[in-house]
Amino acid sequence: MSKKHFIQELSQDWNFGVYPLLLEVTRKSFSIRPLRGPAFLISVRERAFASTVCTLAAFQAESMLQNIAYKKGKKDDSRHELVKLICNLKLQQAVLELFIMRDVIAHSHLHKTIINFKQDGDPKSSYSKKVRGYDSKDYKLLVVRNKTKLLQFNVAPSRIGFTDSVLALILSNRLAKELGITTKDFYIHKITEDGGYQSIKLTDYIKFLTQGLNNSHKNSLQRKLAFVNKV
Repeated sequence: MSKKHFIQELSQDWNFGVYPLLLEVTRKSFSIRPLRGPAFLISVRERAFASTVCTLAAFQAESMLQNIAYKKGKKDDSRHELVKLICNLKLQQAVLELFIMRDVIAHSHLHKTIINFKQDGDPKSSYSKKVRGYDSKDYKLLVVRNKTKLLQFNVAPSRIGFTDSVLALILSNRLAKELGITTKDFYIHKITEDGGYQSIKLTDYIKFLTQGLNNSHKNSLQRKLAFVNKV
């Protein structure tokens, strides 16, 4: 009788169907909204689905770090000890920024949104300010005007959208490569009509997501994704 031992990470299962279902709904909402105007024009649907992707990507990143820490016999699994497993200092900061955004969502930080109106009653601009939620050292250090410093993740709940969710997933893949978990892109597995899966490399899946977007929305996504090149 033989035995095999392996460390199971539930987070890897999200590549099978979960991310595509969430991202494609988020993309649809993103593709039809104006890019100029108050931040509250991001629909409830886009915010909700994008926030879910960002949270799952952060859980996935933390799961990978926990896996490596376990294999290395590390006892301390605190956030800062986990990110020390990453040799690339900028990637350390990027992952901390992803964790900050996850905390904003998962720990229900409250923001007050102030809306300025034109004389004709149409909204002119809006501004969000955090009024409740813990001020961690990382938050104070890495967040300026509701955005993280390096990757420009939105941390005001009303501003989290499609571009944040795609960036979060790419960062999770970047971390997997850095940790040696994989040397290749993640494969995203779309559920087909017959209940099977269509496997698509992440870079090709991102291209798929940009199909049908007009130039303004494509440029908005590309500007956001360019921040990951800093890592």
